[in-house]
Amino acid sequence: MVDVSASTLRRLHSLWPLGLLSVALVALRWGTYTVPPTWDAAMSVWPAGIEIAARNSVTEVLQLPSYADGGPNTHTLSLVTLLTALLIEIGGVDFAVTTMHVLNTALLLGLGFLVARTVSGLASKAAGWLTASIVVLFPLMVSQSAYLYTELPTAFFVFLALAFAMNRRPLVSTLSLTVAILIKPLALVAVPALCLVAWRKGGKRREIAAPLLALVGLVPVLIVPQPEASRDIVESLTELTRLSWYWATTAPELILLTAIPVIAALVLRLRGGSKEQWHWAWASTTLIVTFIGFFTLNAVVTVGHFFLPRYFVMLIAPTMVLLAIAVSGLRTSAQVAVLSFVIAGSLIGVRGPFALGSKSPLPPVAERSLAFIDLLGEHQAGLDRLAAIGSAGIPVFHDQYASYAYSYPEMGLHAGEVQNATRVLSGDLRAGLAELPDRFAMLITVPFLGGERLFWIKGIAESDPNYRVSVEQIESARALPLEIVSVDRVKTSG
Repeated sequence: MVDVSASTLRRLHSLWPLGLLSVALVALRWGTYTVPPTWDAAMSVWPAGIEIAARNSVTEVLQLPSYADGGPNTHTLSLVTLLTALLIEIGGVDFAVTTMHVLNTALLLGLGFLVARTVSGLASKAAGWLTASIVVLFPLMVSQSAYLYTELPTAFFVFLALAFAMNRRPLVSTLSLTVAILIKPLALVAVPALCLVAWRKGGKRREIAAPLLALVGLVPVLIVPQPEASRDIVESLTELTRLSWYWATTAPELILLTAIPVIAALVLRLRGGSKEQWHWAWASTTLIVTFIGFFTLNAVVTVGHFFLPRYFVMLIAPTMVLLAIAVSGLRTSAQVAVLSFVIAGSLIGVRGPFALGSKSPLPPVAERSLAFIDLLGEHQAGLDRLAAIGSAGIPVFHDQYASYAYSYPEMGLHAGEVQNATRVLSGDLRAGLAELPDRFAMLITVPFLGGERLFWIKGIAESDPNYRVSVEQIESARALPLEIVSVDRVKTSG
């Protein structure tokens, strides 16, 4: 007979909110646990993982072309990629997909538990679990748990590093951040925040400098060749400004994430706050400022690498901790009301007609919620239709994303062989119609990843009387077309 102590039972009983949160997350994600890797995951982690498992060699995959050249050698040394390859080796791609879905769910719930523990010590237990619910049910977090990529694991280990730093445990904090950087180098933006926490808590010099050791996780980045710059600095900064305005108007929740630290700091200044609350306020604000500064500097240094909404995943947990701190001075009923309101907004934006990005054909917009799964289905319909045209003997052209779907059918994005198909990268088809056959078809999805060249070809064909252009809509309800464009030369020029 197992003897379970009263303290153990009390501890287990105190976790009932986590059980409810688990049910809520699984319910929201119901039907998504077999969704294949999509977009960036399908163009990096998973092709690299499949190649590593097939070749039984990481070094061989490192010799293959990178994402910039349409190859699988991207994020090859990420811990997520290596784990993916191991799971594929053990049970195949389908097994790896299901396992990674389950692991991502566990990571998100684990992050929620850490947030609940943190906020309970800063405010109250009720605020702790409500804040955890915001983090777990936030549309972008639910989306990334189904995305099979690097963002959610990175966010978990960054927050774990912050939590350990707050408890004056520099070694495990640094180890946690090292793991985060080995998953995704972007996690390096947390280094200044961890150093600041150690300094504010009166740490010795070696404790303050300890987070710098995590930068050893950048070694894989130095091994893998990086794409060359494609813009000059002025053009790059102009593009960064344009995209920042675009995301500010398209994804207003990102403004909320960056505004909460400012609001929390003002509240703490006006009503006062405990030392621990100020430590979190400084750490979270430093993390966000470094995050923004990193992408500004990155746009100058790499002249072409910009942020996407999913990169904000690592900011959500620290930011929501600050939200809980900001409302902690209110009466308990008011705290519950404010945090419950945010939870309700999150639930509305996760799935269904009001899901964030549900009306956009652009993956970076749709992946802010589970709307990306609907968009995936439409893109798969386009992939299947283009493959059918190619099988009929007509040359077909597609963008870079489609090439991964066709080249790695085991991912589940498209099944079967594709004939007469040609991949188009961003630098291709400079000669326009002159280098294309008299009759061909194109799948047009997004205006990048080679898609911008296909849009351009469509435009010049429509303006040339020597060509007839017909368009077959795959999905017409979105802001940009997802379509099959067929082009025929009707008479010879000249």
